[in-house]
Amino acid sequence: MEKNREQRVLDYIKKYHTITPLDAWQHCSTSRLSAAIYNLKKMGYKIKKESVRVPTKVGWAYVAQYSLEG
Repeated sequence: MEKNREQRVLDYIKKYHTITPLDAWQHCSTSRLSAAIYNLKKMGYKIKKESVRVPTKVGWAYVAQYSLEG
């Protein structure tokens, strides 16, 4: 059985400790990371969000980075 979006995102966070929208796009085949995080929180997972600064082609940008609490 194929894993759903939330399970792919959760597995990625458990393995790599954090996830950003680019990670979700490249490794979890989803452009809807915030929706997956919302659903995981509704399922009872404690997930925290930070803004992190990342380099871009034209300078810097801030993106959301999610991780499990505790």
